[in-house]
Amino acid sequence: HCQGQDYKNPTNVMCAKALGTFHSLLSEVMLPQILWYKCVYSSAGPNPETDDSAGAGRKILSEVAAEIKMGKRLKHPPVRPPLDCIDYAHYLSYFWANDERTRDALGVKNGTVDEWVRCQDGGVPYTKDLASSIKYHQNVTANGYRALVYR
Repeated sequence: HCQGQDYKNPTNVMCAKALGTFHSLLSEVMLPQILWYKCVYSSAGPNPETDDSAGAGRKILSEVAAEIKMGKRLKHPPVRPPLDCIDYAHYLSYFWANDERTRDALGVKNGTVDEWVRCQDGGVPYTKDLASSIKYHQNVTANGYRALVYR
């Protein structure tokens, strides 16, 4: 129905309807990885006052919830995706990286890093794929910078 039509401004009613259906279906696809379930975030972050699942059965999240109640609120807690979302591991990594025991184990000196946040939120328009980033991490750490690398 759209042969020769401008997809942004179709003049044919059938084409406009077909494009509307296409865009509606496309909105259900997670574009960076079309085989993964598309996550729809349901919460602005864990709130132990109103959300009993903030701990989700995980000890570290329960402890973070207790810290939040005590006034030690984390500055940039991520949005909590559904448990079956691929980004749930990224959500957990924030709490893991900001846990004092993790920092102790990594040898992070008290007061040197206020808060760990993920540097990539999925919105970066990559132009090429790397098989390995090891040489880049070696370069960064050889120049005196620290890197927290996890998978």
